[in-house]
Amino acid sequence: MTRVSFAILFASTVATVLVVVGCDSGSARVKQLYVNSASAAEAAIKKHDQNGNGTLDSEELKSVASIGSVLDQFDTDGDGQVSALEISSRIDKWQAMKVALVSCSFVVKLDGKLLSEAKVRLDPESFLAEALRPCFGTSDSSGRVTPSLEEASIGSQSDGLTGVPPGLYRVSITHPKLEKLRKYNSETILGLQIAPDDPRLMSLVLKLESK
Repeated sequence: MTRVSFAILFASTVATVLVVVGCDSGSARVKQLYVNSASAAEAAIKKHDQNGNGTLDSEELKSVASIGSVLDQFDTDGDGQVSALEISSRIDKWQAMKVALVSCSFVVKLDGKLLSEAKVRLDPESFLAEALRPCFGTSDSSGRVTPSLEEASIGSQSDGLTGVPPGLYRVSITHPKLEKLRKYNSETILGLQIAPDDPRLMSLVLKLESK
């Protein structure tokens, strides 16, 4: 294949762990970031709705993979498209859970092989950029990366906690083996939803291809 296979795997052999850090006694000091869901949804449609029909179809969702990769969680009426109302409803659902940080851990592979020392950056989609901040991580020898906000972004309130605020992110990956593969970094086609109720983060593998 010539395109990335952005795979969500449910196999029990995938050793990936999701930890949700909520507003319990151990993390209550970390403030939940607020997103104006209606404004964000309107901005998402305005930016990505190329045919002007007021929704995002399968072709348009290629430019916002953070939604397209989990279409079933947004497309609640099953018409194959995503409306502003569906986007805002999904965001509202995250925020109602009162979760400040989601600690997600996933594996990066290149041509089927584990990719270590890959620098991973999660940038909030442009329509969420005013509310959220970038998150970072580096894959270890097993290809696993656990992205997190930088300490300076969450300040002294973090009390050693790490994680990513719920949101929609563009994922860029830099590594010497990926220098000529701009589709994974400077022109990334990768996207990720970070949500406390998304069970697929339990077994997430980013499968990159050099061809």
